[in-house]
Amino acid sequence: MANDDILWDYALSNTIEGRLLEAVQNRVKAMNLKCISPDSVVIQKVPWVPDNTTLPYPCVLITPGPESTNYLAGTNESEQPQFAILITIILAAERKICTQGMGLQLEWRQVLRRWFQNLNQGRFTELAAFTDGSMYINGTVESGDKFIEAAKRDQRDAQYFLLRFKVNEPRA
Repeated sequence: MANDDILWDYALSNTIEGRLLEAVQNRVKAMNLKCISPDSVVIQKVPWVPDNTTLPYPCVLITPGPESTNYLAGTNESEQPQFAILITIILAAERKICTQGMGLQLEWRQVLRRWFQNLNQGRFTELAAFTDGSMYINGTVESGDKFIEAAKRDQRDAQYFLLRFKVNEPRA
């Protein structure tokens, strides 16, 4: 396939995972987190390396993680994929990791965790119904590192946590 044949602008909304990413991004933007501009809440492929030239700090990166299924569960459960989405919060590009901004970071984590933990369909209205017949079931939060080691090496103050979304897909 030639480089010109690749659909670079293929819409995220064409996939279940893409719609989850967009819904999480829209919800985080609507939360009006202290000191974070809605323009600084972005979806990207990599969970902690922002584009230093255009993205202002602090920022929130929404990225896809590995999907999974519970293959040990019964027939119906094993066909319900769980999509992982990482929320990475980057406070600053400078190395102030040990001395500044900790209270603000903890508040961001608290606000995000409270909203996304045990999230059911009734509260996450953006995902109430997918157009392909898939149905969002629930979401949970898994703890992430308070600081990302690779980001510290690059002198970025970044931390994350993981969201897991269970979706009931239509059977073929």
